[in-house]
Amino acid sequence: MTLRYPSHPGVTVLEFCLPGTGMSMERAAAHLGVDVDALADICHERAPVTAEWAVRLAKAFGSSAEVWLGMQMDYDLALAQEQFGSLEIARVPELSDEELDAWERAQEGVAEVAD
Repeated sequence: MTLRYPSHPGVTVLEFCLPGTGMSMERAAAHLGVDVDALADICHERAPVTAEWAVRLAKAFGSSAEVWLGMQMDYDLALAQEQFGSLEIARVPELSDEELDAWERAQEGVAEVAD
């Protein structure tokens, strides 16, 4: 079975949003108030959708900024899992009750100094 990765949100802009509105990339960039090269970088997966971009895309094409950011997060996570998923990193051992109590007492002392 071939794994299918989530699409970069720029693909959605390029393949669905722009054709659905009949806008060229230049016109869409002007509508969004951004440089056409910046929009092209997103549409061609050379740049991520940031929080600012998510707000702009949500206002222009609908949905919500959270959906646009979620698409970017899903895409980024899939790439990271592919690239780093085979890393062998040992789990950090849990503290014993005594060690945890000592750590908590030390943190309380730090908090008192900060006040």
